[in-house]
Amino acid sequence: MPVPTRRCKDDAAADLDHHAELHWPQLGGVEVRWRGGYGYVIGYLDDDETDLDAPEETVPLCRIGYLGTPDDWAFALYHPATDSYQDTILPGGSFTGTLQDILDCACRVHLANTPPKPIQP
Repeated sequence: MPVPTRRCKDDAAADLDHHAELHWPQLGGVEVRWRGGYGYVIGYLDDDETDLDAPEETVPLCRIGYLGTPDDWAFALYHPATDSYQDTILPGGSFTGTLQDILDCACRVHLANTPPKPIQP
């Protein structure tokens, strides 16, 4: 598996975080931790910020794999029962896809029972 450049890693992390901000209000953000050609995507649940000393709750979401192009990534969903990642088919029927499609699929699975933060008037 090829290893992405630092710029590619930074762009992928920024794209995922921006997409999460627009489409997944349950998340306060996402972070990508890299190991070789793989990026491990972690979501930070958006809390009510009343207890500033409490640590943020994190949710491992998925693993992305760099395939040599920033437009097509391998996808593995985090499996909490085994604390591992399993290659997963996206809803479109492919094992690879865009970062946005990957994040949407992982969030649908891992955030299904997490209500969005209420909008303050």
